Amino acid sequence: MTLLVDRFINLFKWPLALSALVCLLPAIHCSARVIALIIGSAHSLQPFLFGLFGYLVFWMILFRHRTAGSFLSTLEHECTHAIVALLTLHGVRGMRVTWNEGGHVRYTGGVGNWLITIAPYFIPTISILAILVTQFMAVQQTPVSQGVIGATVGFHLGSSYLETHDAQSDLKKVGYVFCLCFLPTANLLVYSLLLAFIWDGSAGLTGTLDYFFEMSINAFQWVVQKPSL
Repeated sequence: MTLLVDRFINLFKWPLALSALVCLLPAIHCSARVIALIIGSAHSLQPFLFGLFGYLVFWMILFRHRTAGSFLSTLEHECTHAIVALLTLHGVRGMRVTWNEGGHVRYTGGVGNWLITIAPYFIPTISILAILVTQFMAVQQTPVSQGVIGATVGFHLGSSYLETHDAQSDLKKVGYVFCLCFLPTANLLVYSLLLAFIWDGSAGLTGTLDYFFEMSINAFQWVVQKPSL
């Protein structure tokens, strides 16, 4: 069963990459729309922004330096690999996380799939976990919880900055061309949905998804119907 899941996911690797390339402009429009709606609303996201930028300032002063170590960012990175491996029916045999020399996850069920490899570069696992805590453990969305979620987003942005470079083995394995096609759109969409949910809950999430799908359909129609030059 695991091999069938991997084959299915790997089959859609390049079709999805090309689709992401077509959907890049809709993703940019979607991000701009979410930001415009938030700016024009009475619902303040100041605590979220304070947590986000506060962490980024702290990160620039301390955590972006290699001597400070990268244990927490590596832990989130490897946990994301492990979670996606489990979701695609692989068994996780072990995980190694070091202070500043990276880490790895060992899983069973074959060589895996591209989604396991690329997941940490567009899925903000710790931010999703923080949101799930506020939703499913009856924790109200207070200025403190918003600030904490903002800090987790800053944490993921800082981690992604450190982990995304041309010597990164994950990016080499998946392929740089694929990453250039897929990751910009994936990140813009994920952060747009995250921001929309924090701003207006499930209504913001569904509204943003509807807008993205509508814009994406228009983009595909334009590509198909585009007259030859």
